[in-house]
Parts: sequence; structure tokens; C-alpha cells
Amino acid sequence: AHVGNLVPEILHYDAELYLIVMERLSPHIIMRQGTIRATVYPDFAGHITDYLARSLFFTSDIAMKAGDKKALV
Repeated sequence: AHVGNLVPEILHYDAELYLIVMERLSPHIIMRQGTIRATVYPDFAGHITDYLARSLFFTSDIAMKAGDKKALV
């Protein structure tokens, strides 16, 4: 919820089977492979900082009350 469309949507989760079904991200590129091919990702810095800021701040003690945060775990 905090990072919007920066992560795949979880379609199903089964704790007993250790199973996660996510949306298909096709065609997607594994960044490691692109980096080996010297692909330039001009928006990477902005995307990764946005993702980290949203995922780390909005779930931190600064942004959430202790009870609300505990309820998420």
C-alpha cells in the first residue's frame, strides 16, 4: 500500500504451503542482467529512493503509532 505500483501485486498467499502468487511482470528485466550488458537505467535512482523512502518511513515509529504498527505484524 505504501509503495504503490513499485512492487508486484500479491494475488494469493498460503502460509502452510509457503506459497506466494504474484502478478506477472512480463516482459520485465532482471537488473543484474541489464547491468552486465551495460544497460543504463536513467530513472533507477529516483525509483529506488522513492521505494525506500515510502517503505521505510511510512512503517517507522516516526510515522506510525506503536499500537498501529504492532497490529500490522
